[in-house]
Amino acid sequence: MSSVGRRRLAWSLALLLVALYLGQLWARESWLYGHVLTERVVRAAGALAKVAPLLVGCVFAARCVRRYDAGTAIRRAWLAMSVWLGAFALGQAILSAYTFVLRREAPIPSIADLAYLVGYVAVTAALLLFIAAYRASGFPVGRLREHLAIGLVACAVFGAIGERLLLPVALSATPLAERLVNVGYPLLDLVLLVPTLVLLRITLHFRGGRVWTVWAAILAGIVFFTFGDILFADVSPAAQARLGPLVDLCFALGFLFSGYGAVLQHELLTEA
Repeated sequence: MSSVGRRRLAWSLALLLVALYLGQLWARESWLYGHVLTERVVRAAGALAKVAPLLVGCVFAARCVRRYDAGTAIRRAWLAMSVWLGAFALGQAILSAYTFVLRREAPIPSIADLAYLVGYVAVTAALLLFIAAYRASGFPVGRLREHLAIGLVACAVFGAIGERLLLPVALSATPLAERLVNVGYPLLDLVLLVPTLVLLRITLHFRGGRVWTVWAAILAGIVFFTFGDILFADVSPAAQARLGPLVDLCFALGFLFSGYGAVLQHELLTEA
């Protein structure tokens, strides 16, 4: 498939996901969602829409690894990105197995959380390696103090957001293990946003914005699944019944754009 075809496919999938989940959110009592797009059908479509882009991104990130010289930081960074996307795909597949094989809701926490934690470690390492590699490349990527300023401002903003949104969850009456999961993931997401914003600023200097589009896609992915984790942190039954489709939409778009970022990077390398 050509790069234009992949781009059209990615945006078409994004629009279909928006239509599917917003329709479920606003018209769940309609005939369409009661008889055709039933809860089980939407869950199955959502599971595929979450796992598939992560697996595709994992493969394309691994293919990027082979394009770089052995022992370089950029090669290790893309290897870590491949591990991130693969670990997230495994975690999502485990959650889907609870739904469609075991036919019950996954416990909180579950074994899927181990896969997600591996993914978070991998992507954090990858982002730091990318920043180091770009700064050591010799290209005009901006001054260190500018990058530090972006990081510090982002930390302050995200810290304030985290305190306002997550402190009530941390102090709620739910079991401790659930609170750790429901607060931990949004915190990890907010941490990831800081180096990603720095990378977004660095890559504005590259090739008229071609590299920037890679990080814009990955940033969009992280932003979307951060919103999903924050919404999911309110685990009250009433909130889940009301916002469940929106949570699923955020996760699906987050995984789609994250995987698409790896595809864009591979296209950039093969066209160079």
